[in-house]
Amino acid sequence: MTRSPTALALTIATTAALLLAGCSDGSEATATTPQPTSEAGGGASSSGSTDAVVPTDVVRAEDLPNEPVGSKITVAGQPATVCLYGDDYGTSVWAGGAGTSCGFVEAAYGAMTAGQDESEVLHDQLITEITVADPGSGDQVVMACGPRGEVLTTCVSADGRTVHLY
Repeated sequence: MTRSPTALALTIATTAALLLAGCSDGSEATATTPQPTSEAGGGASSSGSTDAVVPTDVVRAEDLPNEPVGSKITVAGQPATVCLYGDDYGTSVWAGGAGTSCGFVEAAYGAMTAGQDESEVLHDQLITEITVADPGSGDQVVMACGPRGEVLTTCVSADGRTVHLY
């Protein structure tokens, strides 16, 4: 996949900013006061920020599994389940980490794609935070998001829910 020089520069700048965001070991970035970029409606209100830690390790595109919905996979060494598969928004796989339901991944998809053009590549949009309405409880869950290489974006909530898209 070829990225435009502007998109590549933005990805590099964002990754550098995340690495310099006060991490003691340089392996993770903490989002403490990000601004929401899109929201899913309904449920209780959220605090508007998260202390979730977004990994910043670089994951190569060729190391990401392309399996059908329901498949148990490993993303960056962590177990996950493929919940959505398709080609909208420049993604083919949306997976939930351990303990993250596919219903929640689908809600995260809705929150992240709200107002986006499906022909655009989400990874290039540099979305740093989303608010997801938990389909089970209706609670608003704030997730910090960040790029992890050329195609992988990972979103993490303070309570440990993880959504990978690539």
